Amino acid sequence: MTELKLLLQRGTTQKKVTVDQDIFIVGRLQECNLCLPFGGVSRSHTRFTKRKNGLWIIEDLGSKNGTILNEQPVTSPTVISHGDIIWVGDISLVVLLSLPPQVIASKYTDFSESKTILGNVKQLQEQWIDADSKMVISVTKIKQLLVLRIW
Repeated sequence: MTELKLLLQRGTTQKKVTVDQDIFIVGRLQECNLCLPFGGVSRSHTRFTKRKNGLWIIEDLGSKNGTILNEQPVTSPTVISHGDIIWVGDISLVVLLSLPPQVIASKYTDFSESKTILGNVKQLQEQWIDADSKMVISVTKIKQLLVLRIW
């Protein structure tokens, strides 16, 4: 599940907006999920839709000035990517896609029981010393057995 945030930029003003619904409409109307009451923005201008596979799609809703994605007009539903720049009127929306924290955590903390994470370097050194001493003992036993065989 990919999270979508939009970094709105108009002139020197910036604001980050979290897209909190699977269908998110941007436009001039108060009823829109994101209301942009500025010239050049249609009443219902553009729609973001989250697909079941986690991809986000943008489509123009027949706006007068169009929706621009990376300097190209959006003429059909189009997949958006992290870093894309969308223009709605004179407002740019920078696409910020990320995985939610719980998904990231589960990807990196799902360890099997057979693996051990060492708490510190000292613990690691002790394990190496222990392994080396066992190896020395084993080599000494092998030498003794060889000596006994020779006699």
